Amino acid sequence: MQFIHIITGEYPPDLGGVADYAAQVAAGLAAAGQEVHVWCGGDDTTADETQGVLVHRCAGAYDREGIRQLSAGLNARPMPRRLLVQYVPHAFGCHAMNLRFIGWLWWRGAVLGDQVDIMFHELAFPFVRRPLKHNLIAIVNRLMLFILLLVVRNAYLSTDAWRPMLARYSLGRIRPQTCPVPSNVPFIDDPPQVHALRSRLMCGPAGELLGHFGTYPPSISRLLLPVVLDVMESRQTLCLLLMGRGSAEFRDGLIAREPTWSRRIFAVEGLSAAEISVHLQACDVLLQPYPDGATTRRTSLMSGLSHGIATVTTWGESSEPVWRDQPLTPAVSVDDVPGIIRWLHELLDDPGLRVTWGRRARAYYDAHFSLDHTLQVLLEHASEKVCDVRH
Repeated sequence: MQFIHIITGEYPPDLGGVADYAAQVAAGLAAAGQEVHVWCGGDDTTADETQGVLVHRCAGAYDREGIRQLSAGLNARPMPRRLLVQYVPHAFGCHAMNLRFIGWLWWRGAVLGDQVDIMFHELAFPFVRRPLKHNLIAIVNRLMLFILLLVVRNAYLSTDAWRPMLARYSLGRIRPQTCPVPSNVPFIDDPPQVHALRSRLMCGPAGELLGHFGTYPPSISRLLLPVVLDVMESRQTLCLLLMGRGSAEFRDGLIAREPTWSRRIFAVEGLSAAEISVHLQACDVLLQPYPDGATTRRTSLMSGLSHGIATVTTWGESSEPVWRDQPLTPAVSVDDVPGIIRWLHELLDDPGLRVTWGRRARAYYDAHFSLDHTLQVLLEHASEKVCDVRH
């Protein structure tokens, strides 16, 4: 058994994919017999235990005092120490430019002898044309990445799309493993509840229910809008279920365009994971377009796949080859709106085809994307010997 210290900028009750992921991994490692400590933001010096995981909310805002408390807490734990960092630059404060925190991680690995492993949920802010000041973040993020890679022992990527960049900044020294971000919505097997929900939402017994799960940023709303307007107009028995933060606002925008759709469009926010599972299962088809394409870091996409729901998504510049090469979900070029619409009509017209795609999706998810895959990789590395480099 090894002490595993998960360091994260987000952890429940914080909302977000990184918080959910960190909690899943922590609970999974603890269930596998590891001694797991989670270190996250906050000023509570006492630890609370959840699912066998000791959670220390002592890192403040990852400023000087927070890092001092974090150091004191880690130093009180025995060697060898394995630090498993959930890395998203903006999650550690200082406007995504916390060089103090990065320098501290380098010190822990290079001087104190801690094993530093990093799960890269993101690598760096992209360069942009405007506002120009955001390019300062991009530059500092790349410096942070370079420093981190000097001491990283094991690197994990949430998507293969970042391999070239990581290879450049590690000078080819690091060979990362891809650990897709699993669904954060557990499957709830409750057919009566699913049937009751469908009955409330459907436009009659012969109707269909199209769903979308996400947070509705402008980049995705722009993709949803023309598709939804087309299929809602052409299929009078189709209802639309919008799930997630921002869904009510998006629904209001649609109804402002077509007031007669007020009884055909539903928006739900603030649902528990169990409630989301039931709502996902109520849908005949999910529409999950992404401006940079489907990737293994999209938990909203993974949720549909893990539930075996036929899902139409998009292929883009960040998409891994799996979305084009494997028959796990229909994927259309991000700028091919007619292609997306054709796939939706084909699936909505053919229940048997929906079942086929749904089964493929769930089987592939279970084999390649599930939490079990990530835990297997992490536990293999947990058995490796950590060297104490202090002299």
